Amino acid sequence: MAKLQHSYPGKLLGAGRSGQVFLVANQEVLLARKIFYTNKITSIIHYFLFGSPNPYVWNKDAIKCAFFRRQILSELVQFWFDDNLKVAEAIATSWNQDLKAYQMDTKFLSGRHIDSYHGFSCLKPSFIAFYKLPSRKYPQAQKR
Repeated sequence: MAKLQHSYPGKLLGAGRSGQVFLVANQEVLLARKIFYTNKITSIIHYFLFGSPNPYVWNKDAIKCAFFRRQILSELVQFWFDDNLKVAEAIATSWNQDLKAYQMDTKFLSGRHIDSYHGFSCLKPSFIAFYKLPSRKYPQAQKR
C-alpha cells in the first residue's frame, strides 16, 4: 500500500481493502481514478472465501463488469433520487502497466458519502428523514 501511495502522482482521496482513489486533472474534467491492488491479508481472505485474489486487479472481464454496473447504477440512482444523490459515472477502465493492476476512471463528484446505516447501528438514518418516505402502517394488535 505504501508503494502505491508514493509511486502514483495525484492527490490521494481515499484507500480501502481493494484499492486507492486519486484525484486526476484531465483536460475536460476532474477524474477520480481508482487503482485496484491487493495486499497479503486481503489476498488470503479472497483465496479462502472465493478461491482467487481480488479479480479487479487481474481480470479484464471483472473490471468491465464493474464499469457497466456503475453506469447502470448511476442511471438508476438518478431516476430514484433525482439530483439529491449521485453515483460517479464510470468513464473508462485501463491497465496500469507501472502498478500491474487495472484502474477505473470516474467523474469526480465533490461532496460526501451518505451515512452508513444497518440494523445494528445506533445512528438514525438521516436520508430517510430527508426523503420523507412514508411510514409503514402496521395493523393494531387486538386485545384478548
